Amino acid sequence: DNIIVNTIIPFLFAYGKSKGDDSYIERALHFLEELNGEVNSIINNWSKLNVSVKTAADTQALLQLKNKYCDYKKCLQCPIGNYLLKKV
Repeated sequence: DNIIVNTIIPFLFAYGKSKGDDSYIERALHFLEELNGEVNSIINNWSKLNVSVKTAADTQALLQLKNKYCDYKKCLQCPIGNYLLKKV
């Protein structure tokens, strides 16, 4: 699954973008929804925060959030970070 998620799906998505053919993009997104999510330390940390992680789409989204917000300590600009900080 990791090979598909990290190589084939991005290629399929990029191909659809370059050709202007939404059917490839939709197929790539459909694959993400059908595949099981990754299991790694980053995803485990999200799970500890009670964030639902079921599909590869979920894990890819959470990895992107971590890379864009958490790594740069932009919690106030992140919807999840904002929510967690308001709970405290």
